[in-house]
Amino acid sequence: MILDRFRPYIEHAFFDNYRYREVYLYNHAALALLKATDILFDDINTQLAKAIDELLLSGEDIDKNNKRLTELLELGTLYY
Repeated sequence: MILDRFRPYIEHAFFDNYRYREVYLYNHAALALLKATDILFDDINTQLAKAIDELLLSGEDIDKNNKRLTELLELGTLYY
């Protein structure tokens, strides 16, 4: 009985075209922002992965140079 009496109000609140249109537009705006955020996040991940790879390569070179320098210093210290 209560639902029957309030049915017009409930239907108006849920199915009013103007309000539905607002929700629809807000959802599309939110979806567009989410897609833009996803694209940006993917780009950041890609760039970070590239930077990490370059750091690893540079780190390997630095490690090789340090080992070589250590060897040369040990040779100079031991045979001086």
